Amino acid sequence: MKRSLLIILAVLLALALTACTEQQSVSDAPVTEVATEEQEINDAQASAPDPVTEEIDGIEIPAFSITVQDIVITDQEMTNYPVYRVETTSTNTYGTTTTRVYVGYSASDILGAAGVSSDFTTMVTLADDGYQVKVNHKVALEPTTLVAISEDEVHFQTGPWFAPCSSNMSPDYLRDLVSITLEP
Repeated sequence: MKRSLLIILAVLLALALTACTEQQSVSDAPVTEVATEEQEINDAQASAPDPVTEEIDGIEIPAFSITVQDIVITDQEMTNYPVYRVETTSTNTYGTTTTRVYVGYSASDILGAAGVSSDFTTMVTLADDGYQVKVNHKVALEPTTLVAISEDEVHFQTGPWFAPCSSNMSPDYLRDLVSITLEP
């Protein structure tokens, strides 16, 4: 009986030492962090190239109408303004990154056509379905912030888009723009 007890204790001791050794080797193993969706989106934003504004000619402009501070701006009022092309990379809320080419007028030219002052802090854009996008003064007046008439060479059928091309997040883009309001 003593001998059986000694064998059982020896086996338990051996198991305990083995468990301690295995636990130590596991804790010494390098830790690998799993990237979260937010990290992947931030990495995609950091690696996206900065958009560049390029003036282009010979583009067919579809009819549109936007109210800017109670002044209606149409494609006719914009005939003497340049049209720009901007290639941009954006990431949607699911982390999917896409590159698009927008063609349209700079938001600052739209404001100029309406004769409104650039003395504001926030630009509020409104879609025909009630969706709003707000951008600060700096983003609103960047040359890459467009009131776009096409995306990837396809004209928008129901109305222009608000495309702040310096933003890498798709939710900052607005379809079917109907009005722009400036907040002091």
